[in-house]
Amino acid sequence: MGGYNQKEFTKDFFMRTKHNLDLYNIKHDSGDEEFKYETTQLINSFLGLIVFVKADGIATNNALNHFMNVNPASDWEYRFPNSTKSERKNFGSYLRHIRNAIAHSGIKANTSSMNEIVSLEFADQDPDNNPKRNPDNIFRLKLTLEEIQDLINLLYDVIENSNSNIDSPKDTNNNNTAQGIGSFQQGDSE
Repeated sequence: MGGYNQKEFTKDFFMRTKHNLDLYNIKHDSGDEEFKYETTQLINSFLGLIVFVKADGIATNNALNHFMNVNPASDWEYRFPNSTKSERKNFGSYLRHIRNAIAHSGIKANTSSMNEIVSLEFADQDPDNNPKRNPDNIFRLKLTLEEIQDLINLLYDVIENSNSNIDSPKDTNNNNTAQGIGSFQQGDSE
């Protein structure tokens, strides 16, 4: 077992997880009975990647934005506390809400009539949601297993081709030239 590159730990983790997922799928597709839980492996890989990746250092691109537009949240309205401004609906916020849903038990599996998982639903709701404070702060998204695999592949491509160190802390002065994924940006909803 090789050591992680400490300077690019997140990138290294993502690459290894994607490699393991690909190897598992090859073994499953070859009919190897030891590899019969491909859906479990996909979900485990996705959850680990989404929660673990510090996405502030990843630059968005047209493919990631297209994914978000083709797979829109069914509900998405977040306002800043004590403000009338809404968050920007960009891929960074989209990914952050998925991560929040995972971290705060806002994930549900949908099954087929054969009792096989076919999609996951993500719900991120402000814990202080009440009629007096941000009653509309909600995010809901449903992704099929194929869409989850597509998102993993898209993020893999972005991370693999990244020239920046995604493990570096975000510039506290907001001097980044790349639009960060996962950053919470205040502004009018787009």
